[in-house]
Amino acid sequence: MNATAVSHLAPPRLETLRPLEVAGLVQRYDSQSPSGIPDQWQRFTPYIGHILGQLGEVTYGVSYNFDKESNFDYMCGVEVKETRNLPKGFKSLLLPAQKYAVFTHAGHVAGIRATYTAIWSKWLPAAGCRAVDGPTFERYDSKYNPLTGRGGFEIWIPIQW
Repeated sequence: MNATAVSHLAPPRLETLRPLEVAGLVQRYDSQSPSGIPDQWQRFTPYIGHILGQLGEVTYGVSYNFDKESNFDYMCGVEVKETRNLPKGFKSLLLPAQKYAVFTHAGHVAGIRATYTAIWSKWLPAAGCRAVDGPTFERYDSKYNPLTGRGGFEIWIPIQW
C-alpha cells in the first residue's frame, strides 16, 4: 500500500465494522451539488439525544444507494438499538459487517469534498485494494463541534483487499 502518494491525506487505519443500525433523516442528492446537506444536519440536530433507543452520542452521515447518474441518499443519523418508535419522517439503515479504510478529516467540514477526492482519486488507486459497493459514512464524535464545523471526524470507506 503506497499511502505516501497522497501527501495531504494521512494513511488510514483498517477497521472491521460490526453490524450497525443507524436511524435519521434521509434526503436524495446529486453528487455534483450536495449543497443541502448542511441544512439537513440543522433539521436533524434537535433530535440528537432525544431518539428512543439511541445508543451513544456519535452521529453519522451515511452516503448510500448511488445510481448511474451519481445521485445518492444521505442520512444524518445516530446508532439505535431498535427501529420501532422512530420520530416521524425517520428511516433506518443497517450497515453490515464490513472491512473499512478509516480516514481522519482534521480540518473544517467545508473541506470534506477535497478529502473524498483524495481518497477516491489518489489513495484507493495507489493502495492495492478496491472499494466495495456499499455505504460510506462520516463518523462524528464528541471532538467535532457542529457549531464551528471544526474538531475533525472520520470517513469510513468500505474496501476489499
